[in-house]
Amino acid sequence: MFLTILKYELKYWLKQPSIYVFIIFFFGISFLTMWGMSGEAPSSNARGLLNAPVQIMKMVNLYNMFLLFLLPSIIGVSVFRDFKINMHSILYSFPISKMNYLAAKFLIGLFLTLFISLMMGLGIFMGTKMPGVVMENLGAFNFYAYLQTYFIFIIPNVLFVGSLVFAVVTFSRNIYAGFITAILIIVIQALLGAVLSGIETQYYSALFDPLGTKTLNYMTKYWTTAERNELLLPIKGVLVYNRLLFLSLSVLILGGIYTYFSFDQHAISFSLKKNKENNKVGEKYGSINKIKLSKIHFN
Repeated sequence: MFLTILKYELKYWLKQPSIYVFIIFFFGISFLTMWGMSGEAPSSNARGLLNAPVQIMKMVNLYNMFLLFLLPSIIGVSVFRDFKINMHSILYSFPISKMNYLAAKFLIGLFLTLFISLMMGLGIFMGTKMPGVVMENLGAFNFYAYLQTYFIFIIPNVLFVGSLVFAVVTFSRNIYAGFITAILIIVIQALLGAVLSGIETQYYSALFDPLGTKTLNYMTKYWTTAERNELLLPIKGVLVYNRLLFLSLSVLILGGIYTYFSFDQHAISFSLKKNKENNKVGEKYGSINKIKLSKIHFN
């Protein structure tokens, strides 16, 4: 049953032009940025090599801000589509467990987002291989720098924000609430950085940063240029505590979704007016979706 829903969702997304637009965008922006920066004449060595591990992490973390806005469009939409056209009431009549339903919806969105995020690393790498690149700006290729960036920052960040967005959209049945959630995460990160910017509180800013940007800066603030060019980020101290904290919050959020979700639940409304238009759409397309769903054979 889980695999059937997963395959159905994957086929749906592969037919959506937006997925290919996202792939081209994230590859293009990282590729062109790295190519342009690598082609500049090196004014000094103070900034370090452009493809050094720390520089790759900082660049990817910057693009990660844009990646967060994909989460409502992919992870949030996966479950919002059913609510928008009242398909959830039809699903409730089929022998689908909420574990299979929620897991398939969330995991397909998570998989697609992580696949799109791979384009950032690929774009950075390809940008260093283009004509006109000044080799003095670059060091030797380090595969572990890309691997570390992906597993320390991208996956935990997408999992945390994605689970939060999925929870908000699932219980509010409002896709705009998902976008507001992604914006709030960025605002909260900025506020924490401003409030905890003192020398005595920098550790707590690094500890409670939901995206790990302040954590990265804290871990490398005393590194020399030579260390920035060569060293990978050490997996210890506040970095481990920060990542474990938000991975634990992700698990708690997903557990809460499973505990409190039901197909016939009432939405948590963020509006004083009822959305009559969505109800009309649901009545119009409910029978059509029932016919489509009947073609799926659940085990």
